Amino acid sequence: MCGIFLVQYGNEDMRMKYMAINIKICDITSILSRFVIFLALPLMVSLTFMQVILRYVFGSPTTWSEELVMFLFIWLVLIGSSYAYRDGKHIIIDVFIRRLDIKLQYIIHLISEMAVLATSMIFVFSGFRMALVAKSSVSAALRISMFYIYLAVPVCCILILLYSIENTMVTLNKLKNIMGKH
Repeated sequence: MCGIFLVQYGNEDMRMKYMAINIKICDITSILSRFVIFLALPLMVSLTFMQVILRYVFGSPTTWSEELVMFLFIWLVLIGSSYAYRDGKHIIIDVFIRRLDIKLQYIIHLISEMAVLATSMIFVFSGFRMALVAKSSVSAALRISMFYIYLAVPVCCILILLYSIENTMVTLNKLKNIMGKH
């Protein structure tokens, strides 16, 4: 969050340096997210296919594959949603916003990003708390700690926090440029 204020109040070199570092971190996490998605989806499909064949052809289903697919699905959806957030792929209704002055559009976008930042911070802290509570529980079939499953929420929200800071810095720079022209 301090990076946002640095963009607004720090000197120009510090702002650009911080912004470049943040964008690089976001690029790396985005690549890692894409890699996780690339691995998880075919693995889920393969495990589900294997489960169907074992159940209906051989009459002997595995007990662990369905649970693993469910856990992979949780991680896939949450990592995928943070990845989509960075690329601006979530659905927005901007019919009214597009009719406003460009400065007002950026201000509304900043307010939206602040709401995303606040919500993500709440989910990071409560998600970690929830994961720590679930640490002693183990899954039925795989016998792994539920901590790793619940950890998907704070990890996703940390990524969204990073991407929201990036969006905020970019929007602040655009708004600064527009204000400078008038």
